[in-house]
Amino acid sequence: MSLIPRRSSSTSRFFRKTLFILAGLYFLVLILLTSVVSIYYYLKTIKLLMTGRNQDITPHVRNYRRSPLRSNNYIELSMI
Repeated sequence: MSLIPRRSSSTSRFFRKTLFILAGLYFLVLILLTSVVSIYYYLKTIKLLMTGRNQDITPHVRNYRRSPLRSNNYIELSMI
């Protein structure tokens, strides 16, 4: 075991992906890439929920802030 800790960020991920590709494990590389992309979007959503920023009221949000019982849309009324 080495006394220098491995950097768990970019270096070890790069070597791991390279070894998987050289070993012919393309399916595992695909799983790793999709998991990284999905984690990025999940963390982006969690950050938005925690910070509370980007709360601009668009016309779509403004229309749905009213009570659904006063709606003229029959589809909305049937969903209640």
